[in-house]
Amino acid sequence: MSLATAQRTATCRPEKTPSAAFDGWHHYRGRATVGAAVERAVLDGGPLDSIRRRAIGASIAAYRDTTSGVFVVPHAAAEALHELGHRHAMIGGDLEGLRELFASAQRAALETLATARRLAPKRHHALSDTERVCAFVRVFFDRACEGFTHTSHILTLRPQDRRERLRAALFRPGTRTNALLEICGLDASRPHLAVVATGEELPRRLLTHAQTVAGLDPHECLVPAGWTITSLRPLPGGQVVLGPVTSLAESGDSVDLARRGAATLRRGVATDRRAVVPFGELDADTLLLAGNAALPDLLIERHLGALQALRPARRLQLGIFLLEWLESGKPLTRVGATLGIPPQTASAHMSALRELLGDKLASSTCRQELRIALHSAVRRWEEELP
Repeated sequence: MSLATAQRTATCRPEKTPSAAFDGWHHYRGRATVGAAVERAVLDGGPLDSIRRRAIGASIAAYRDTTSGVFVVPHAAAEALHELGHRHAMIGGDLEGLRELFASAQRAALETLATARRLAPKRHHALSDTERVCAFVRVFFDRACEGFTHTSHILTLRPQDRRERLRAALFRPGTRTNALLEICGLDASRPHLAVVATGEELPRRLLTHAQTVAGLDPHECLVPAGWTITSLRPLPGGQVVLGPVTSLAESGDSVDLARRGAATLRRGVATDRRAVVPFGELDADTLLLAGNAALPDLLIERHLGALQALRPARRLQLGIFLLEWLESGKPLTRVGATLGIPPQTASAHMSALRELLGDKLASSTCRQELRIALHSAVRRWEEELP
């Protein structure tokens, strides 16, 4: 029976009594029997037997668990099938060989289910439906083809092109990188963390270090998880944010979080005077509220209209005082001492702020939003001073 590449979704005839049908299949040892028959058809004692066995098990489980008319490959099966295609390409296999592998699996499954139907027709009428089985196998084949095609293309690239492709992929969240890492001779499970600069570019000696992976953006790189803040602090340059530790294959997640932290500091939504700032030590509420670049402007408009109307020097003076008070949580006298102003002036500033902002200072939510708004507003007000 021929096998052609299909789309990722199969539309199948819904079973009238799916649970009863599958119970009957299980009673006949159908799942084990079909799996054993397919394994006999496709396992050859070669290096791919383990991944073939995993793909068979995941695919049969996906078939068994589907009771609706539309089938979408579940994650476990998709990963196993993608890996099967990747491994097939890595040992020099071709597309026709992969196609024949699935054709053999399909023939074995259909023959076994036909036998089950003859032995117990009332139990196996749905499971032996040829059209349904073939539709599923085509979808499984399509997923394996994705892995095969992806790896085959990488293998045709020059080494330097593979490296550039890897640099781009590692810094993009949700991108498959295992094949690239393996072909480039790197350990996908090795722990790394992202380093993202908040201002100027990262030092060249960090980007070109033998143990780091530089991003296409010179503000970003990956460093081994064993590198400590102490070892990074002496590097020349500006402030950096460290992402959480992840495997090299999942480094895009670390990069994404480090980018968010760096953007928050860069826009002045949060402040941290340290040269090396771990992402996990940034204020979670600030990061959550500041995830949208337009949010600070919205919060300024919502909360700081009264301050915006003041003279430039006066609004900056009150803005700096309020931000220090909100962030430090100190009494007014200590806030004044930190800013170098006398207690009477500190008290006068707070009285003016209470009159301008009213109940906003009493609400914890409003105070948090004021912090975010003031981080951006104070910087702008400083730039607007004549």
